[in-house]
Amino acid sequence: MFMDLSQIKSGIKNKQSFLFKTDKLANLFSSDKNGRIIEAVDVHLDAVGQIEVISVQARIEAVLELNCSRCLNPFNYPINKSFSFRVSEESLNEQSDLDIVEFGDGIIDVEPLIMEAVLFEIPLIPLCKPDCLGICIRCGVNKNEKQCSCLDKEIDPRWENLKQLL
Repeated sequence: MFMDLSQIKSGIKNKQSFLFKTDKLANLFSSDKNGRIIEAVDVHLDAVGQIEVISVQARIEAVLELNCSRCLNPFNYPINKSFSFRVSEESLNEQSDLDIVEFGDGIIDVEPLIMEAVLFEIPLIPLCKPDCLGICIRCGVNKNEKQCSCLDKEIDPRWENLKQLL
């Protein structure tokens, strides 16, 4: 995904919009068991020329299929992320130039920025729903679908004698 900002750089245009629909981010995950992108990723970019820099507003829309950390079932996880960055021909020697992308010929590759934004939106512990009960550690039944007959609490044998006092 390349943005050609040469018209803004040369002053021909002050604003420019880009729309990408890509499935190039399919290799975002190392394997299908971690998750996968199930729809093409929509990327909207609006670039505005300013003095020395070009400000870019980005919006990403995607749907991922992740596996729940508790019950291991796959579920759809929508991503709607907005962020901004700046583009400049050279480093501006500012304190916070982390969001500045340097370019020389007016063309920049935004795929790494988009990939990074999508990765930051993936939760560390993906859950199909906040109150997911998970699977039983003894019989392996998905507690969201079926009640298991296993005891919830196993009593430590060292405390077994205290049970007689009750």
